[in-house]
Amino acid sequence: MKRLIEYIARFTEVNPALEQEILKRFEYESYKRHEHILEVGRTCRKLYFVNSGTIRTYYLKEDREITSWIYPENDFVTLWSSFLMRTPSVEYIQAISKVEVFSISYDKLQELYALSPQMESFGRQLMEMQIAFLDEISREFSFATAQFKYERLLELFPDIIQIASLGHIASILGISQETLSRIRKNK
Repeated sequence: MKRLIEYIARFTEVNPALEQEILKRFEYESYKRHEHILEVGRTCRKLYFVNSGTIRTYYLKEDREITSWIYPENDFVTLWSSFLMRTPSVEYIQAISKVEVFSISYDKLQELYALSPQMESFGRQLMEMQIAFLDEISREFSFATAQFKYERLLELFPDIIQIASLGHIASILGISQETLSRIRKNK
């Protein structure tokens, strides 16, 4: 849980009393490689902090898996619209490797926000980061070349080649594996 506390402390002060409240509300979970953490149609009721391993989110389009994003260690993941709006998910959350997470339910997160202005500040900053990131990626990737998208992804996540399959990476970029192979070969 040390990594989780350190992550939160990057955004706000975590005194010993707040640390204890965090420890009370987050739960440890582990998943095997390729195990689903959340299935389509189920409401995403938790926010997950990836302590170890790698997670991906994906959806099906015409029976093809389309990877939305890859989440490495030391990152938060949820399906935001399902989690916040408390509606059924249209995506899956899956462990790519053996994964250990610390999760918190929506209700327990709200308890933390009510209890602690620091946690409410952290939650706001986390949301702001997510919105800004999604805005940037959406704008940059909309009409970009495959080469640009690949180079930008490597800027954002230099280790992605080590933690995700080329198929998942190609899917995030909206290109074929063959195109990705050509881009990588020309680098």
